[in-house]
Amino acid sequence: MAVSAVMETHRKSVARKHDMVDSPGPLPITMFWHGFQHAIFGMADMFTLIGLLEFFYAESSAGMKSLSTTISWCSMGLGYFMSSAMVEVVNKVSSGWLASDNLNRDKLDYFYWLLAGLSIVNFGVYLLCASWYRYKRVEEKTEATSNRDTGI
Repeated sequence: MAVSAVMETHRKSVARKHDMVDSPGPLPITMFWHGFQHAIFGMADMFTLIGLLEFFYAESSAGMKSLSTTISWCSMGLGYFMSSAMVEVVNKVSSGWLASDNLNRDKLDYFYWLLAGLSIVNFGVYLLCASWYRYKRVEEKTEATSNRDTGI
């Protein structure tokens, strides 16, 4: 989101520089500037999905593996729905950051910075929850080691 905010800030500065703030016409900037943020999102989705599936298959019981994957896809769908609702809430609270039909007048960069801040908070909550979690394999190895040491 921070990369998206920086790219949007750059795009708007080009619009201001060429005095195109009020015209929604094409800017003298290539569309490939968006490639950075889309590449980052694509890699993040790829690593997240692979890591999530590996986690579910390594840590879930046999009957919960497919259910865990299903719940993760349902939560992703709910997240997409909530992001649509968040756009509406931001428009109402912020007096229309995203309300006009002209991206050069909208405050899309502010919205991206807001999402970047929320992502940082989300990462902090993730780190907190991850610090409480104990892996099943580590616990099994610890029990096997303690049983061997005690002669059980």
